[in-house]
Amino acid sequence: MESNGINLLDNLLKQQQKITVVEDFAQKHANMGNDLKQQHYETLIPSDKPGKDEQYSFKVDLDKCSGCKACVAGCHSMNGLDEDEAWREVGMLLGGEPAEPFQQHITSSCHHCVEPACAEGCPTNAYDKNPVTGIVKHLDDQCIGCQYCILKCPYDAPKYNKRLGIVRKCDMCTDRLEEGQAPACVQSCPTSAISIVNINKNIVEGRSEAGSMLPGTVESNYTKPTTTFSSKKELPKNALPADFYTHQPEHAHWPLIIFLTISQLGVGAFVIEHIIAQNFTVAMTPLRGYTLIACLVFSMIGVNAAALHLGRPLYAFRALVGLRTSWLSREILVFGMFATVSAPYVGLQWLPWLLDKATELSGTDIHLTALPIFGQEIQDIVYSETLMTMFGYGTFITGILGVVCSMMIYISCRREFWRETVTGIKFTTTTILLGLTTVFAVVCTTTALTGQELSNLAPITSVLCKCIFAVSLFKLTWEGSIFLKLKNPDEGLLHRSAILMTRDLKNQTILRFFAGVVGGIIIPLLMIFIPATNFQSYLILSLSIFTLTVIGELGERYLYFTAVVRNKMPGGV
Repeated sequence: MESNGINLLDNLLKQQQKITVVEDFAQKHANMGNDLKQQHYETLIPSDKPGKDEQYSFKVDLDKCSGCKACVAGCHSMNGLDEDEAWREVGMLLGGEPAEPFQQHITSSCHHCVEPACAEGCPTNAYDKNPVTGIVKHLDDQCIGCQYCILKCPYDAPKYNKRLGIVRKCDMCTDRLEEGQAPACVQSCPTSAISIVNINKNIVEGRSEAGSMLPGTVESNYTKPTTTFSSKKELPKNALPADFYTHQPEHAHWPLIIFLTISQLGVGAFVIEHIIAQNFTVAMTPLRGYTLIACLVFSMIGVNAAALHLGRPLYAFRALVGLRTSWLSREILVFGMFATVSAPYVGLQWLPWLLDKATELSGTDIHLTALPIFGQEIQDIVYSETLMTMFGYGTFITGILGVVCSMMIYISCRREFWRETVTGIKFTTTTILLGLTTVFAVVCTTTALTGQELSNLAPITSVLCKCIFAVSLFKLTWEGSIFLKLKNPDEGLLHRSAILMTRDLKNQTILRFFAGVVGGIIIPLLMIFIPATNFQSYLILSLSIFTLTVIGELGERYLYFTAVVRNKMPGGV
């Protein structure tokens, strides 16, 4: 035992005396003259600029990568990054069999894709892909901090800097390359595992059709990444990122949750109010002004909440620059048009009342022809149904188009939990449901406050309750179907989202379905079969339905952002 103990201790001491790769690199680097250093690093970068159909790209020799993270430290130091900021990361692939386990460190950064999704989605054109070098550079001065590029990029390359309120990312140390010097990560790597090469874009496009860049990552045909990972060893078929089964909730983006929920509420309320007004003219006529004001107020709250998500809201005006490619730019434009036409639509409804009040207060008959700037023709136009109809349909069309643009923002990110059917059904049913509950609550409240006949209210509330019940039942049943994925691990990303909702996000999931069931199903069902008999009960029940459904939809949108699971570059354990 003693001899074995001594032998073991001797072996450990001998191993400890051996210097690490990083220490060996540091010693050689300190003893190497400047000329030798330059010659050494020149072998790791191209001697010529990229030719036709070529661009710069990272090449990683996996057989040389030791996972020491010297590249991470070098990038952080040379680029002056904040303490919690990293443009290059080191993860791990695991796999193999118990008898022959496999472990491989992976160093990765921005892949300077042939078709960068970050540039496509940016509303301010804050990304520039150099036509000669192919390097995708972020233009910090143009960034407004919307973080849409982070959602678009499947490789986590753009990083949000909270201190500066902008996104930043690797630019392959462009300034160093232009001077013939190696990028920070290349120069810092002690084993020369990272280098810069010229790669043919046609080769990139060809291999992108073959699958993923690495096991467990997103399909390469999305952005066509240029980084090459090479190894003399064949990766095991079961190799996966070390954190592949580690489920962590994504960032909630509360300003976006509020914007998407309340703006869809406003759009839905305008449309539902119009439909109800056309079918219950006598009952709705004295209530329309109040209902439309509520629609407008909620719409403006929702639309303006989006600005709270920006790191640099004072530069929000730049967001229209990317209309050609960015769905976010289109959403901002369309909702701006929605705000522009919905305000006069509501104002025209109140114009006669305002003029009557002005007449009453002044003791003078005030009407449009009494104002020097208005002639009789203008008065006829302002009071005409044609103008109201024009602004009305303008409000409905721009509002619906705005919701469609919101859908496309997330559908275009190509995440399974945000695919077309999921996003389309969720956003559409939220618009309809909250439109119904808002109109229901406002009609009941204004009827009670203005002393309208209770008999006029019953037909409207009956229809609204039935619609709220039907939409809620469909929406909650469809949403709950994701839990069927728990029985089938082959469902992949949706299976992992369902696990996340039943573990880390369990409380939020329970709250979402509780509020949805009580506010959208139970109370409306009771009102269908046991109609309320007085204004007080109508008021309490309608406000309860509205409050609970809004809470439920905010919960649904919270889970929409936090429960999304995606394939990404390998991380740690």
